[in-house]
Amino acid sequence: MSKREDTVLSAVATALREAGCTRSERMLVGVSGGIDSMVLMDIMSQLVDSCVVVHCDHRLRDQSAEDARFVAMEAGRRGCVFIAGSDDVAARAREGRMSIEEAGREARYALFARVASEVGAMKVVLGHHMDDQAETVLMRLMRGSGSTGLRGMVPLREGVFLRPMLNVTRAQIKVYAEDNDIAFREDETNADRRFLRNRVRGDLLPSLRQYNPNIVQTLHRVATVLQGEDSFVEEAAQNAINSVLIECCEHKIILDVPRLVDYHIAIQRRLIRLALGRLFPGHIEYAWVDKTLRLVKGKKSALCDLGKGIRAQCWDDRLILRQGKECPLAVRVPMPGTVRIPERDGVISCRITSAEAFEGFHSELGGFHIALDADKLETRLLLRSAAVGDRFRPFGMRGQKKLSDFLIDQKHPRILRDEVLVLESAGEIAWVVGMRMSDAFRVEPSSRRIAFIQFSITA
Repeated sequence: MSKREDTVLSAVATALREAGCTRSERMLVGVSGGIDSMVLMDIMSQLVDSCVVVHCDHRLRDQSAEDARFVAMEAGRRGCVFIAGSDDVAARAREGRMSIEEAGREARYALFARVASEVGAMKVVLGHHMDDQAETVLMRLMRGSGSTGLRGMVPLREGVFLRPMLNVTRAQIKVYAEDNDIAFREDETNADRRFLRNRVRGDLLPSLRQYNPNIVQTLHRVATVLQGEDSFVEEAAQNAINSVLIECCEHKIILDVPRLVDYHIAIQRRLIRLALGRLFPGHIEYAWVDKTLRLVKGKKSALCDLGKGIRAQCWDDRLILRQGKECPLAVRVPMPGTVRIPERDGVISCRITSAEAFEGFHSELGGFHIALDADKLETRLLLRSAAVGDRFRPFGMRGQKKLSDFLIDQKHPRILRDEVLVLESAGEIAWVVGMRMSDAFRVEPSSRRIAFIQFSITA
């Protein structure tokens, strides 16, 4: 084997060793049929004993079925197991309102995850190389990404997806293919200038080489440096998150603002990114983080729409982050009786007792536990979401008040208004749950039967 052939093979072998892979370990190799993945398949067939080649047909071209047959034949020549999958990527893109590139990536990774589970593979090996890394960094730089984006692709992601050719250039891969007579198929979409990556590859990088002939290696080095620094910041933020976290559930995160701003700005950004990541599984835009930080620094209480259904609001030294809104609720509550409210992870219960026994339960009242005159209530109450135009007579007041004005007086954050529940009797609000009962249903000295009503969280 010549020295220039050995360069690529040696780089892949080193990457496998550093990732803790062994020769006997079963590994998946994603192979499209292009030169990069075909070289990777050839090398992997030499370095591991159990190589499973996976090909995803995106059905974007008339020749795509031929690609699958070609990869199957070449995999068989090297003694590799071949598994193919097919996905209508164009339809996936339309339905998911995403780009063709995003839809293709989603389809491939779904196939990789399924096959890896079926064959018991712990690693999925991919053919990205140094030039791909340079293109990724440039694309993210133009998008305005922070350090997490500019670190590019990491060699090993989630302990599963391994990219052993990131230290290898496209030119070195071509040399290996020539020296070893590696057959491959050209994908004409790689020349389609409608795709940003192709424009970066065919136009931007060649222009940048006029200023720096080694621009690919330079961008690769930048990404490598940022990977180390980003990893350090990530670890520090993971250690700090519990100190600023007040509340965390599926659609809501609340952070302690004074503690948050005590950290270095780099940790602040990462803590906000971590919080947003718990609400939104996709890519976290740097603009979301920046907008949230400006909200915190400005100490503004205005509701801020970050995008993708995520909203933020600073309120009473708290940063509240929400994904979506609560669905409107309307549940009938028998009196007496108990009803589970799975939509709010709660239970509402009502029991009736005599006026004579009232004093014995008086100490239990407050917050989410109230007492009302049972004879003023209808036998079936309605627990529902607050609505625009709601009015009621707060306990201790003679006149009615708009619920919206009451919530402002209570300093209840606007971002959480959709969580507010009211208990209604015959069209009149008897209780703003957890906040105030209505004076119209108060227990009087003449009351004979008392309704004890409690709302409790079960989760």
